[in-house]
Amino acid sequence: MKREKKVKKRESTLPTTKQSASAITPPKTLAERLGISPEVLLGEPKITVTGDYQVEIVNHKGIISLSCEQIEVNTRKYVYKILGSGLVITALTDDEITVSGNLVSIEKL
Repeated sequence: MKREKKVKKRESTLPTTKQSASAITPPKTLAERLGISPEVLLGEPKITVTGDYQVEIVNHKGIISLSCEQIEVNTRKYVYKILGSGLVITALTDDEITVSGNLVSIEKL
């Protein structure tokens, strides 16, 4: 009596005619797995401007100068000068700063 070997058929992860290439999802990046933005992971500054009244800078390294018309914020690579009127710091942590007021411009120095 001969014994027949059962061979398991491997399923391919490559798209076939039945499934499209869009059905394959690329592996998640480290930032996606951790649930944080890539800028934060790399230490790059992330700047979010809301209308003409608020700016948030993530990954700042400190405040260089502060007045009602101008705030200079240091980051790893650049200094950002926020110009406007009635400028106030509404939130400040070790790595995030939020400035509110009537924003006129933001300059990268």
